[in-house]
Amino acid sequence: MNKFKKLREKLKKSNSYLLILFPLFLFFQIKAQQKIKFKKENTLFVFYKTGAISDSLMKETFTSNIFVYIVPDSLKKRYVINSYNGVFISLNNDSLIYLKYSKGLQYQLIFEKAVDMINATSNKKFKLKSQINGVCNTPINQINLELLDLKTEQVLLTNYYYLKFN
Repeated sequence: MNKFKKLREKLKKSNSYLLILFPLFLFFQIKAQQKIKFKKENTLFVFYKTGAISDSLMKETFTSNIFVYIVPDSLKKRYVINSYNGVFISLNNDSLIYLKYSKGLQYQLIFEKAVDMINATSNKKFKLKSQINGVCNTPINQINLELLDLKTEQVLLTNYYYLKFN
């Protein structure tokens, strides 16, 4: 302990005391200000089939063909799902959708702004809407799904499902 006291006394007498403390102060100050930065990701969506993992859908019971589709409100107008030989049906919940077999037609699933006549300030509510987008030449026993980014005009995800005929 005496060595440290003697060193401190020598440093106090000389002006080098400040020259040693100032760099130490800066070193600890810079270490303390490290920040964690998160990269903003614009391609956040969730789309998957629930239930048992398989590549076939039953034609008769479309309620077993449940998909989860979750998109942030800020990106709902950006993503569109194109379906060939299948139509999406939404029931009260915009994140759970059913896929029903529809031979020879192409459908498009979009988010549309919900119109509320009572409360005019609710412009941020969206509703899923499935609309006919033409005819398709996909084979009869196959349903093709594509997730499309309208901003970049690129297909982000393509899935093929095969039907089981009884």
